[in-house]
Amino acid sequence: MHKPITVCLTADIKFEIRGALSYPDRCSPAGAESVFREVRGHSQGLGALLSPLIEFDLPATFFVETMQVAYFGLSPMQRVLRSVDNHELIDVQLHTHPCWDYLSNSNWRQTVTHIAKNDSMAGRGVQGATAVLAKSIDYFLQLTTKKPVAFRAGSLRVDADLFQALADVGLLLSSSVGKGYFEPSDPVLSLWSGVARMPPVTEIPVTSYQIGIAGKFLPKILTITGTPLSNIIRIIEYAARNGRGPIVLLTHASEMASDISTIFEPPSYAPNLANQLRWRELCRYLHDNRERFTVLTLGTSDEHWMRQPAVSHPPYRGRIRDLSMFALRRLVKGI
Repeated sequence: MHKPITVCLTADIKFEIRGALSYPDRCSPAGAESVFREVRGHSQGLGALLSPLIEFDLPATFFVETMQVAYFGLSPMQRVLRSVDNHELIDVQLHTHPCWDYLSNSNWRQTVTHIAKNDSMAGRGVQGATAVLAKSIDYFLQLTTKKPVAFRAGSLRVDADLFQALADVGLLLSSSVGKGYFEPSDPVLSLWSGVARMPPVTEIPVTSYQIGIAGKFLPKILTITGTPLSNIIRIIEYAARNGRGPIVLLTHASEMASDISTIFEPPSYAPNLANQLRWRELCRYLHDNRERFTVLTLGTSDEHWMRQPAVSHPPYRGRIRDLSMFALRRLVKGI
């Protein structure tokens, strides 16, 4: 019998650029409304993300994007953070999308059309990544009055230089690798799951797995929007049977409700009932199986992660029957 497997529920909390970099004459970013995603006075974004965590008493790490302060200032994200301040189980940490820096000056609509845009934390070199991180950390400090302990790179784009930059700015815990979404050029960072050391930084990658389709095994990352509930549970159960933790799941507040407008219109939202139900049932499952799974945060459990031995696990492999079984289950039970 293996000891309980650790599961980390993580969500990226970020504002939406909504085409502003591609169509600056026609599009504008969306701020707090893109996180709350209110429908008839109820938050179907952040509210739907928080509700099951509160109901089932589960901790989670919210990686909050801060470079948007360059455009929006502090108030919109502070409004978002006030809505989670009273929930002690929510661990707020740092998320960085450097593309917001293009919108930092008042005449950005004229300037962004003439420059190549780059939203990756990889490929910047140590000095470039350090400069972005320093600015992002400063915004985080202004938003929260505390320094971040853990970091997630925008779009999970990482390289070895980024990890050196993280060390240089004192961020020693990361959950930025997502092999099933972005394959790092450095083979040391090619991690399906586990705990990795990029001394002195500890990396807890988002869990990636393989799904069999048409005779090929394709890589995917473990997300609410991209992984059926039956597969999420199957992957967690597989990890429990084989002692292959931790499991790190990634979601977004925005996945709980869909933007049903075009980028050229003011945003409007509709609940994504499939994702909301999937998220709620996963929370219920983890609550009902607490003797087998330990749900931990990253930042507020940083000392725990620093003590863990480095380990790299092979991926869970599922086949197309997983998808067909899910489709049948959803048809019968509505999950």
